[in-house]
Amino acid sequence: MSAIKKLTGGTGADCAIDAVGVDSQHAHHGPASEEAEQKADKFEQEVQQVAPETNPQNGNWVPGDAPTQALEWAISSLKKAGRLSIIGVYPLLRRPSLLVRQ
Repeated sequence: MSAIKKLTGGTGADCAIDAVGVDSQHAHHGPASEEAEQKADKFEQEVQQVAPETNPQNGNWVPGDAPTQALEWAISSLKKAGRLSIIGVYPLLRRPSLLVRQ
């Protein structure tokens, strides 16, 4: 997120697209990996909500290990009143607070 803020003069992006959905993987290396490790329990709970069975279609689909990571990053990258388009697949949101910047 710091690179986006730097490139936009601190305001954030005009728009973002989440095309990943629940297949999102947390950062395993690099600067974002420390934050991802801190959120490991949260991500595990999300995986249990979106896919209680890890191989629901005989192994053809496996959920990501951080279902909301791409969505959180997209939201964080936006400037105030920025546009977010979501074409990634998510189940019905039980926690609409995911879409509110904190």
